[in-house]
Amino acid sequence: MGGQYHWIDVSREEIIQAIDNPAGKVLTAAIFDAFIANGLTYKVRAQAKSKKSSARDGYTIYFYIKKSKESIIINTIYYKMQLRINDRSTFEKLDDYSENVRKAILIDSVRSPDDDDDNSYVFTYHGTEYRLCYQLYENFKFTTITEEDIDSLMDIINREIIFGKPRKKQIQR
Repeated sequence: MGGQYHWIDVSREEIIQAIDNPAGKVLTAAIFDAFIANGLTYKVRAQAKSKKSSARDGYTIYFYIKKSKESIIINTIYYKMQLRINDRSTFEKLDDYSENVRKAILIDSVRSPDDDDDNSYVFTYHGTEYRLCYQLYENFKFTTITEEDIDSLMDIINREIIFGKPRKKQIQR
C-alpha cells in the first residue's frame, strides 16, 4: 500500500484548507464524508510545488476502497484528481454526467482499433468502443473541476464504493 511514501498525520480540515479551487474544496470534503461514513481508509503525504522545495506546500491524499490499490488520488496543489473506475456500468451513465466529467473520461480513452482485444480496459459509449490508454489502466484524470462536476464525480465515487466495498459473508443456517 505505497510503502515508498512517508505518510503524515494531518486533519481533513488542514487538507481542505490547502486547496485553492473552491469546487475542489467541496468535492474533497464530500469524498472524505463518503469514505468515513463507509468505514474506508485514506492516507496522506506531503506534496511540494517543486523538487527544489522542501516545505510542505500541499498534500496528496490516497483514498482506498480495497487495501491493495488506491481508488482516488487527489493532489491539492493545482487541484487534480485521479479516479479508478472499476464499475463498468458507470459508462452507461456518461450522458447523465456533466460535460466536463464526460469529456475527461473520453479524452483519457481512445477509440478502439478493430484488432483483437489485448485485455485492455475497454468500454462502449454511443456504440463506439473506447480503450483506456494502457498506462492509466482503469484510472481517469480530472484536472479541471467545477461546481457542475461535483454531483457527477460523487455519483461515480459512490458507485465505486458500493461496487468495491468488501461484502460480509452471509452465514447460512
